[in-house]
Amino acid sequence: MQNSEEIKQRALGAIFHFDMKEAREIAKEIDYRIKKLSESHGNGAGEIAELSALLIRLRLLTLPLLKDEEALRLVKESAAEMINDPDLVLAERIDGRQLTFPKSLRYEMVNQPIMEALHENIERIGEGRIFVTGSKSPELSTIKNWLLDYDRAYGTEPQKDLTWLEYAKKNAISARLNSSQADTLRKLLKLYEWLKREHAIE
Repeated sequence: MQNSEEIKQRALGAIFHFDMKEAREIAKEIDYRIKKLSESHGNGAGEIAELSALLIRLRLLTLPLLKDEEALRLVKESAAEMINDPDLVLAERIDGRQLTFPKSLRYEMVNQPIMEALHENIERIGEGRIFVTGSKSPELSTIKNWLLDYDRAYGTEPQKDLTWLEYAKKNAISARLNSSQADTLRKLLKLYEWLKREHAIE
């Protein structure tokens, strides 16, 4: 069995070369290794975190091929990490997934379920709390709550081109987001608007 360093190098190579077949194989190996490390009760927390981050990247690469349940769980749990991947673009991987469905079904089978998964995502963007329109008290700054506030402010229909950017700029300031967090919020809202608009494409 390969050691963790060898597996990491193989994983990075698969991502660099856009090799989805290799990525699927390595993902299985990493998943198995994470389970073994978790069961060992040793000091493998750092290695588990590193391998888990690599596993997310490999699954992002293979997003077009994942089963529906796995793809939606990935979005629900790891959207922020995927949005900020240094080499892979989440919208492009979703676009690849769309190609596995007839054009008439892409919004219903791909975009809509992904938007629903984003609305269940509890990853944080920002450390503090945010004021969600209509709520009586501040809420945790989760992706779920950011999108809830955005929807309540503007509705769920596609918005004007720069609405998401204006919202992100104003709220990044009010929520005291640092530059990295503000960038993540912008990317999230840009992706969200892109997903909403896809149904209008003939």
